[in-house]
Amino acid sequence: MTGDPSSPRPQELHDPLHPASTYVREDKTAIAARLTETAREAGATEPEQLGEQLALLIDGASTRTRVIDSKSFPTAAAIAAVLIDRTIPEPTDAA
Repeated sequence: MTGDPSSPRPQELHDPLHPASTYVREDKTAIAARLTETAREAGATEPEQLGEQLALLIDGASTRTRVIDSKSFPTAAAIAAVLIDRTIPEPTDAA
């Protein structure tokens, strides 16, 4: 493996039963679950979808940053804001 040893790249782990593969899979699943729960608590209309979208966005930005030394997180944050705005309704003022 190359790069950060604490975060092995799944494409470098050819054995799905290898402990590192299991760790990465469980970590990514846990991140998506936390994002989904946060979306649910925030009132998202489709929290599972939003959680998965945000997890994928984080993975993509992280990989792109590592592979091409790009500063992808500001762009990812802007995309995340659009996704969140589309799925979490604005609070209404109770008069």
